[in-house]
Amino acid sequence: MRLKRFNSSKKRKLIIGILAIGIILGTIIGYSYYTYAFFNTSKEFNVINGTVPEFKAGDIRLAYTINGKNVSGIGFPNKDYGFTVNDVQCENGVSASWNESEWSLKLIETNKQDLIKCSIDFITPTMSDYLINLSKKDTSIILQEHEETEQTSTFAQTDYRYIGENPNNYVCLEADGTCEEDELYRIIGVIPTQSSENGPYENRVKLIKLTDYVGQTAGNTINSKSGYGYSWTGNYDIKENDWSKSELNTKILNEEYWTKISAYQKYIGPAKWYLGGVNSVSTMYIYIDERKLDVYDNVSRKTSVITNIGLIYMSDYGFATNGGDSIDRNTCLSSNLNQFWHNNRDCSYNDWISDGYIYWTLDTPYNDFVNGYLFQDNMWTNASYSVVVGIRPSFYLKSSVKYLTGDGTLDNPYQIMVD
Repeated sequence: MRLKRFNSSKKRKLIIGILAIGIILGTIIGYSYYTYAFFNTSKEFNVINGTVPEFKAGDIRLAYTINGKNVSGIGFPNKDYGFTVNDVQCENGVSASWNESEWSLKLIETNKQDLIKCSIDFITPTMSDYLINLSKKDTSIILQEHEETEQTSTFAQTDYRYIGENPNNYVCLEADGTCEEDELYRIIGVIPTQSSENGPYENRVKLIKLTDYVGQTAGNTINSKSGYGYSWTGNYDIKENDWSKSELNTKILNEEYWTKISAYQKYIGPAKWYLGGVNSVSTMYIYIDERKLDVYDNVSRKTSVITNIGLIYMSDYGFATNGGDSIDRNTCLSSNLNQFWHNNRDCSYNDWISDGYIYWTLDTPYNDFVNGYLFQDNMWTNASYSVVVGIRPSFYLKSSVKYLTGDGTLDNPYQIMVD
């Protein structure tokens, strides 16, 4: 009996041992096979939204840089907005490549790691390309078509403009890591523009200062947001209807203001500003008038200037409307612009440039004794050279300026960069 019990116990132990060894061997073989099969086979996954599928073996962590810099305020870069990949680097012997057409990461692992870490460096698009791509999804950016004018070619018949009551079109030109109100601008749109008299047209982003400029004043002001302003000429002794000679242009904007924004000059390029006289009432035809060659009684005048800083056109104000429930945008654009406030309030209430204060515009009228147009009570009107009102400087970014980060909201404005 004792011997029998001993043999039975021994047999059970032997069976248990064999089973245990089998389980261990099976686990090792299966694990090795899985590891080999998984990590020696190319794996691709889509990361448009910055997410990756769960892995059964190990894990993966993705980091990304933009133009070699760590940035905040942006989700995982999206192909639709013009990003491209410059480089992919993974740690601990993991190799990877980027599938541009599928916008996916392809991993090839030679030495399994419990945690795979990869970093992707993206190259940003130009700011103009970014906004054009964004217009496919953002309904506040609209493609605007124009007729060919006397001073523009067929290359300047299409632009992209921000419209509506308060679109996400804020830009911060900060230089020190913070963004003050005086450093905030808003995007008018992507406008085909020349940087020299006969230069090629380039898609360039046009900005307007968020608030009016406060500097040395030329006299008492009328309803300016800051309480300060300038006359059309910048000097009471100059009574010419000629923006090219106006000290508001030559001294205040392109010397005083240009010097003040010295930290941002790297973003800004010279542009052609049109000086045609306005003799129309609707936005669509005002745009054409602004680009006429002869402004008064067929007398040849200087009808454009090349400068860094200018003012917005009346048509910029008109094109910024989205219309409303009773009057749609197309009706606004074909209606009398100075009726936006009095009769067509759907047009002015849904126009982000409109803020109730008075500012000069660049348009020069036909009348020799009237030196400019301004916005007054959210409508345009003409005024003499001696009137002192606010100015909101405007300029074009260089075509090479790139998008860096931000979503265009006031709390997270766009930030830009130059190489």
